[in-house]
Amino acid sequence: MTYNPNSSSAKLMKLAEKFFILCDRQQGVMTRLYHMKTVLSTPEFRPPFLPGGEKVFDSGWKLLMKKFPALDAKQNHSSLQPFVQHSKEICSYISPFYHDFADCLDLRHNLTELLTTFAAESVHLDITVNTDTTKMFLDLITNQFAIIVLISRISDMRPILALYNFLYEQSNMNSEPSYRRLCEHFVDPVETLVRNLHNEIYPYFRLIADALASLQPIFIHRTLRAKNWNDGNFLNLLSDPASVTHPVLSGQLSCQLIPFEVMERWILFGYLLIFPELQDDTTFNRFKIVLKNTYVAVVFRDEVINIHSFAQNFLEVAWNHKLASKRIAEIKDAFSYACSQAPSMHFERRTYLRTNLRQLSAFLVFWSLSYACDELRWMLRHYANPANKKISTAGAVNQRSPLFEEIVGHSVPELLFYMDDLRMLVTRHAPVIQRYYLSLLMNYDAPGLSDMLRDLLPAMSAREVDIFNGIHSQISSFTEETIQLSTGLSADGTQSEVSAVHLLDFSSIRLDWLRLQTYFAADSASNKLRECKMLLEHMQAMVFHTKLVDFLDEMLRQSSDCSLFYFYQAQLKELALDCRQCPSQLRFSIVFPSICSQFVNTCHVICPEERALVGSQAVDLALFLLHNLAEHLCACVLVRIDEYGALADQLASHNAVSLLVEHRLTKKKKRSLHKGRKETPMGTLPNSMLPNLEMDPTLRKGHKVINPREVVQNELQLKLIDILSKYTLLVPIPNSDRDRIVTKPSDLLRRLRALLDVVVGLERHLTLDIVSLYSVIMNQHTMFKDVFKGELTMTSHYTQWYCEVFLWHAQADHFVFSPTLKSFVTMATPDVVRFRAEDYADYNEFRALSEIIGPVGVRFLCDQLMGDVNRRLEELRKLVAMNRTTLEPLQELAFRNPAKAKQLAASLQKVEQFNQLLKEIGVTLSLRKLIMEAAHDVFKVRIVCICIGIDQAGHTCN
Repeated sequence: MTYNPNSSSAKLMKLAEKFFILCDRQQGVMTRLYHMKTVLSTPEFRPPFLPGGEKVFDSGWKLLMKKFPALDAKQNHSSLQPFVQHSKEICSYISPFYHDFADCLDLRHNLTELLTTFAAESVHLDITVNTDTTKMFLDLITNQFAIIVLISRISDMRPILALYNFLYEQSNMNSEPSYRRLCEHFVDPVETLVRNLHNEIYPYFRLIADALASLQPIFIHRTLRAKNWNDGNFLNLLSDPASVTHPVLSGQLSCQLIPFEVMERWILFGYLLIFPELQDDTTFNRFKIVLKNTYVAVVFRDEVINIHSFAQNFLEVAWNHKLASKRIAEIKDAFSYACSQAPSMHFERRTYLRTNLRQLSAFLVFWSLSYACDELRWMLRHYANPANKKISTAGAVNQRSPLFEEIVGHSVPELLFYMDDLRMLVTRHAPVIQRYYLSLLMNYDAPGLSDMLRDLLPAMSAREVDIFNGIHSQISSFTEETIQLSTGLSADGTQSEVSAVHLLDFSSIRLDWLRLQTYFAADSASNKLRECKMLLEHMQAMVFHTKLVDFLDEMLRQSSDCSLFYFYQAQLKELALDCRQCPSQLRFSIVFPSICSQFVNTCHVICPEERALVGSQAVDLALFLLHNLAEHLCACVLVRIDEYGALADQLASHNAVSLLVEHRLTKKKKRSLHKGRKETPMGTLPNSMLPNLEMDPTLRKGHKVINPREVVQNELQLKLIDILSKYTLLVPIPNSDRDRIVTKPSDLLRRLRALLDVVVGLERHLTLDIVSLYSVIMNQHTMFKDVFKGELTMTSHYTQWYCEVFLWHAQADHFVFSPTLKSFVTMATPDVVRFRAEDYADYNEFRALSEIIGPVGVRFLCDQLMGDVNRRLEELRKLVAMNRTTLEPLQELAFRNPAKAKQLAASLQKVEQFNQLLKEIGVTLSLRKLIMEAAHDVFKVRIVCICIGIDQAGHTCN
């Protein structure tokens, strides 16, 4: 659109663009100041040349601080030589910090120019009329206040200014141009800095006071109690279903979407900068309402200010009016009220919002999300900054602090979950929303705007006519084909086959509307917006409709951004822990890892170095929360596995017979299915917690994608590998120094089948790769050690027991092998052997063992047995070599001269040891043969094709 560069109207319209640029610039500067404060206060990031670092710089800092702000760099100070020697590295590090402070000066100068222009043009600001202009104006004022507070909290500001200016003088022979102004504006205490800003701004107090006064109706509505909301059916569609899709509902929604903490900052910081206006009772009552609602005000992110004490100290120093003492006393009363009443009021509001977030239309979605987000922010900053510093915000593991119960409560996870669910619904159905509002713009807003402008255009200038005509032509130029290309949906709501994508951009309309708001707010304007109520409401509704087409993601971010949790990670972890411990909230626990995907919203393009740090911490925190969630789930699964294992043990043959006899002897009535049933932790877990793990199959954290199901499966896999290893630990037998016992293979196989039943039951509620899970678990236990933790497996435990404990008893003649029974039989008394060989070394037990440890485990066990045989064969070889001189003639005389052979045999050495070794070898080979026979029978059923191939290969070779 074209504009004629003349008159003050063009200058006013250009102010809209300056507004937008300055607000974004302020956010960027505050982000850099916050990043600077974080870096300088973190030991691992703090440079060694700053105060408190390397000792070589200490004397130089003493001189710089003593002479600050004036230091003659031309003089040769030996104590400053370390700085000069490292000047290149130091300047490259602190130069961005110094220029960040210089940017603050530029912003302050631009703000003063803007106020001067507004005062000269007699601009009237009203949040209900020129909403965007008033919001940006109040943001500029309060952000300047916040910048001053942030600067005052950077303890290294003076050293940075002094050092950079000194090094600059060394290389340029004159002082840095902004140095003097920086020292004049930013090195004093915060109360003095605010007083200086007040002196610059107060000449334009009427402009600020009018803008703050216009907040009255909106602000009062935001401070209502939950009881008033309930009486007025606030956000309740069921009370008036016919108004769900009425387009006029969006007329003042842009005002309602302003965060409550932002309005608090406007009122608190704005009135402190024009504090003489607090003489008026109406103005002070507005100020006092905010003071009763909070005792900490947001400066930036998690930087807060104890507003009551700050206001008292500031007014005591700066205000000499006779009402000052009275106002300060009322501020103290407001602090007492805020500490006693505000927590319960906000708790009730969160409860009300939690029950009304499920039944919303597109308008009320953003409205409710904004209200809910306000309550969460209030809860976070007040819980992290208690009014009484002696109160601890962290309780024991199973016990919450009184402050947690008072301010937070146990229903926050549910509120967060519904907010996240609404965000996902809006994102998922974005094409539907966009198509609806494109049609609304074309069929409702465009004709309505044309009708309203028909009578107003003759009284407007050519520039204004051009702007309105351009807006009308842009929103009325849509066709069905344009809508289909833009949204990918056909007229009947089905997915379109058109592959082209046409992106719509209504930012020019919104910028034009901002220009018109700024222009129409001046006295020199031909029309006043406040005199054209219908046009005003229609334009605000239409601008909101355009945002729902091309600005949907940003609307979600503005109304429900939870990235503030990044700066309150300790509180987020505490909320997640409480959620896992509260049964009614357990099903909402997945929302905490999901919140981490919003952390990147805190970043700003002016501070790109912060993005990498935020992204990595978001990934780490999300994985931490998911692992904790998976551990809780695994604990419940293990409880169910133990229950199923106990039930399986009761059904074992040696236990079931006694239960059957007992059942026949005692006749009982049929038990109720529900009355008296004992619930287990796993009983309600699948129906509540598990489905929500699949609510969002992937969580995006910056450039990484995390799958919650994979995290749960991996954690469950590690836990099951560990628990199976513990099932087969060798347990010492009381009153026996040598004997240790291990779980019978048949009992373990029964427990493994119970474990599989539990995992299969878990799969009904959570999509897991059961085949892969069980295969990995069992494959790890077929090896000597698992590859994840390097711990001993079931194979290693059974191999150790059979090779050390069982074989020792068998070789000591406590057990004998029966080929007929295919089992080892106990021959010793129970006092000698504390377990029966038949329970561990019969055919059925070895079949169970083969199913547990598989072919690889059986091979490992048999190799260990053959290794034992080889060692004994080596002992036999040594005995034969020892008796070689006797054995050689004995071989010749064995059949020719038996008497002589008998005499020679009597001279053989260690005959009993030789026979013992032969017996031990025979016992070991018998055990190996029994194991191989049992394994062969199992594998013929389990791996039929492989066994047939092996048999055929053997016959072919033979």
